[in-house]
Amino acid sequence: YLDPPLEGYRLTRGRYVPIRAEEGRLPSKVLGLHLERSGTELRLYDPLTRKWLMDGEEREAARKHAQTGQRREARARRQAEAEREKEAHARREAEAGRENEAQARREAEAELQRLRREIEELRRRKPGNGQ
Repeated sequence: YLDPPLEGYRLTRGRYVPIRAEEGRLPSKVLGLHLERSGTELRLYDPLTRKWLMDGEEREAARKHAQTGQRREARARRQAEAEREKEAHARREAEAGRENEAQARREAEAELQRLRREIEELRRRKPGNGQ
């Protein structure tokens, strides 16, 4: 019913003076923002960032979106940590396997040496070997 649909006044020297619209918005010196009618609602616009300020529903949606992102990030961090732990466990298992193989090789070498000495001793004791 208003023409224009949004009007504003500023108190200047004891008198209310109409605020001149800029690009269809009313600038507020006090807020440093511009006011604009959006349907039946009043929206705030920041001319410095050239963005609308979020209303309550938008803030709530942004908060929920941020929480969802944080949960995803936390889940990704937990999965990455589990992968690192799994890889560390696999490295420890591989190292233990290499240690076991090295120990088994040393034991086999020692047994081989013992058997060679035993064979050599038996050859020396064999009759007809000049003893």
